[in-house]
Amino acid sequence: MKQRVYLETTIVSYLTARPSRDLILAAHQEVTRQWWERRREDFEVFVSQLVVDEAGRGGPKTTGGTEGHCEPGCNGRCDGTGLGPD
Repeated sequence: MKQRVYLETTIVSYLTARPSRDLILAAHQEVTRQWWERRREDFEVFVSQLVVDEAGRGGPKTTGGTEGHCEPGCNGRCDGTGLGPD
């Protein structure tokens, strides 16, 4: 049985945002992307409806788009390609 990991909005933001020019934020984004690519399948990853709502407020000016990452109706469960429905 996989351990469950809750992702809060910052993680979704780091995964979907355009690369930051701020070195600290860029490092956070990179580490988050690496974890997502290498480790997420080791866990049952979930989000709350609040995270879905907050992520849904992001737009093309601040993100590369949240489509496929955190979607309404995902019931807080995340698949292997994004934060959408299993």
